[in-house]
Amino acid sequence: MKMSDYNIEIPIKDNRMIVFNSLSGAILKLPSDAYTTDNDMLIRHKFVVPKSVNEIDLYKYRYLAAIYATLSWHITIAPTMRCNFNCPYCFEGNNKGGRIMNKGVINSVKTFLKSKSDKPIAITWFGGEPFLGWKAISDISEFLLSENIKFHATAITNGSICTDEILKNIDIYKIKRLQITLDGNQEQHDSKRKFKTGKPSFNLLIENIHKFLSYTNIKISVRVNIDKSNSDSFPELRKYLHSEFKEFFANGRVLISPNPVKNRTDFSGCSDCLSIDEFYNFEQKNIPSLKYLPSHRGPCSLRCRSSIGIGSDGLIFKCLEHFGDSSKAIGSILNSTIDLQKEAKYAIGVLPFDVEECMSCKLLPVCGGGCAIDLSKCIDKKYKPSCVINYSLLKKQILNYYSIDE
Repeated sequence: MKMSDYNIEIPIKDNRMIVFNSLSGAILKLPSDAYTTDNDMLIRHKFVVPKSVNEIDLYKYRYLAAIYATLSWHITIAPTMRCNFNCPYCFEGNNKGGRIMNKGVINSVKTFLKSKSDKPIAITWFGGEPFLGWKAISDISEFLLSENIKFHATAITNGSICTDEILKNIDIYKIKRLQITLDGNQEQHDSKRKFKTGKPSFNLLIENIHKFLSYTNIKISVRVNIDKSNSDSFPELRKYLHSEFKEFFANGRVLISPNPVKNRTDFSGCSDCLSIDEFYNFEQKNIPSLKYLPSHRGPCSLRCRSSIGIGSDGLIFKCLEHFGDSSKAIGSILNSTIDLQKEAKYAIGVLPFDVEECMSCKLLPVCGGGCAIDLSKCIDKKYKPSCVINYSLLKKQILNYYSIDE
């Protein structure tokens, strides 16, 4: 027997230790002298494994199996790439624009979705601002209902469009959740998330959230994009939202989800982005009851056969960041073409198992090599993986999980 290659050991007081296994997800607190290869508890929870076991193959098998699995379909559809906001950090950059999905593309989407109806379909309405293309959403949803195709949907929206027609049909069209972004208190939000005309949006979004909650059964996830410029105002926003939507927080229809702003386009202000350690410190300061450990991490949508994105022009994409950039498309639903070479390159061109830093890292099973787009650059030794976790952060998470001060 041998100690697992994926054990992370953290000494604590009184000659005790915590051991976490990033492959199995198991965690134990035990006396340091009990950390031996003949400890039945350690064997049972795979902290100790047979010498013949190649653990990286176990993770690799799970990772590759997830790439090829098609138990259900996750389909992101952009009825338009147009947007009525002009947010500085938007990862779509100059790819926002173009047309609203026309009848020919809509009909091709219907045919495509019907071809996938052998498995449950989860749709994400995306953009641009997807509700600018509500007619396309309506047309496609009516078709799915008429064909008795099993599906449910969510929408990533800026929350600025809330018409009577949308309120009337959003439950019928099985849209179960909206993600709406508020970037801090009113002043900070309105400095970033403005209409293209320069008009502020905070008050309108609060008004529309009230409408969605009052006239539909939908759940709303309020995303708060956090950087150094607005992190201090998060408690104020949270207090305001809990007061404004008290009933809906109580029944679980409203959630707040802080997320770090990521620099994907070298936008003005990207220097305010938080590191992964800084964002964790933000969470612990503002949500002290939040205790979690990293979970097993598999491949993202770029790699997975079950994840498909469809642009307003019918082009097929594998990553949200690629929408609107025709050079990144892998095919088109208009003529049912797929560039298998391109799809294969996205899926398996550069895997974490091809990168030396990842292969030698005990955290690989809970990191997965980070962003697949970034990882693809790592064949060039000038680039490093964009890790989603590191040892110092994991130590903080584990000690916080057990309420132990460093």
